[in-house]
Amino acid sequence: MDGIYDAVTALMDCELSDITEGKLDDLALRLDALTRIATITKDLADAVKLQLAATMEDDDMVVPGVGSLHRRQKSTQRVAVKPPKVRADLAIAVARVIGVDPFTGEVSSDRREAAREAVELTTKCVSVGATSFTAAAPDLIGIGSEDYTEKAWTTVVTLEIVEDEA
Repeated sequence: MDGIYDAVTALMDCELSDITEGKLDDLALRLDALTRIATITKDLADAVKLQLAATMEDDDMVVPGVGSLHRRQKSTQRVAVKPPKVRADLAIAVARVIGVDPFTGEVSSDRREAAREAVELTTKCVSVGATSFTAAAPDLIGIGSEDYTEKAWTTVVTLEIVEDEA
């Protein structure tokens, strides 16, 4: 573990001009190395955060000499189906609603087919996906984004660094 602290110290001791000056090849090599370091450190920090969240006894803790830890859960919503399915279901739902004559209540196959074709043409011209539904969609046509998305819970750990008062 001392290697991590040595690496941090070495990077903190670097002068910006030492890193940003040089020939094209040298700069490209430095950028490659720094990009790799950034990727590796992000992956390591994410792994440590997950382990830290799992081992925390409370959602808010203070680690002497380090800082305050805060553990929170947040939800993220992901699209769980491909847009063609959304478009097909949307066409069927709109055709079902439009296909009913509002005065007689009878189903008109001509109206239903016209509505389906209109939706198909519109979705070919405009991108329609699960995330573009509004909250009113279920009330209007009986189809909503919840049919095409799922919630995933992630745990977030933040660390507030506090300077030692010593």
